[in-house]
Amino acid sequence: MNLWRKIASVFSHRSWALAHYHTGLALSRSNDNSGAIAEYTCVIETDVTPPDLKAMALYNRALVHCLIGNQQQATLDLEGLVALSSTPVNVRTMARQRLVRLTNRATKTDAPWTPISAQ
Repeated sequence: MNLWRKIASVFSHRSWALAHYHTGLALSRSNDNSGAIAEYTCVIETDVTPPDLKAMALYNRALVHCLIGNQQQATLDLEGLVALSSTPVNVRTMARQRLVRLTNRATKTDAPWTPISAQ
């Protein structure tokens, strides 16, 4: 019976984390960015969240931070995601690609636009 409880708790933890993850997705789609970040953070900071869901929530939270212009927090989330050993390969690859784009965006000079004059 103890084995059954352990199996049941794994599924209930996954269901709980999935519910919060899906709520975060819905909030993000409805432009409630602070609510989405809160839901993703809830999934990320809970110890019983399965590693794959934690990685997906961390990636999506980074995307929301990018969307609202918080590049520093997005970079921290993506770097943390890449560093996690439990991150699925496809999520790690997407995180690295997003980090490259963020880095490229941050290193561009913000020189004012100057029209080219006809000669």
